[in-house]
Amino acid sequence: MVDLERIKDEARRLLKEGEVRGVIGYVQGPKGVWAVPALIQNPDDVDRLIWNPTCIHNLSLFVVEEKKDQARQKEPDKRPLAVVVKGCDSRAINVLLQEKFIEREEVILLGISCENSGVVDQKKLVSLLHGQKIEDIVYGDNGHIVVAINGERRVFAPDEVLADRCLECRANFPVISDYFFGEK
Repeated sequence: MVDLERIKDEARRLLKEGEVRGVIGYVQGPKGVWAVPALIQNPDDVDRLIWNPTCIHNLSLFVVEEKKDQARQKEPDKRPLAVVVKGCDSRAINVLLQEKFIEREEVILLGISCENSGVVDQKKLVSLLHGQKIEDIVYGDNGHIVVAINGERRVFAPDEVLADRCLECRANFPVISDYFFGEK
């Protein structure tokens, strides 16, 4: 099980000690339960970080955008970015490293296990629920996804609601990371 507080503690420490210029992770989105990517630069904002089955975005894309943004700045902050990475994110980061788009010292990777499950496919889940309002989505036992609807909890098998890429994934933990949270 991933201990979110440990992730927050490490992100907060990295920011407070000035080791990174920011942490790219997931926060609660403005539209219900779905997580959205965020760049956190203030240690006081670290408590906004979340980890759940709605953390669907591959954050390596935001590393690319941040690198482009740095290139446009006159005097860019040369400190690395900390990035929360799932297995698929870390493989994408590896490609960026191999292609020399980024250098290894430009990122600190906070690796997270996908709980032997993965992330949900929003379209699959919404279709199964026929438009019912989702109140919460969390990891359950044995890779199941637990969804709260109207105060009731429904349990879904992984093959019903996970993203297809997660169903095919053979390594739901990062292949490269500086810190690792969860189980391999």
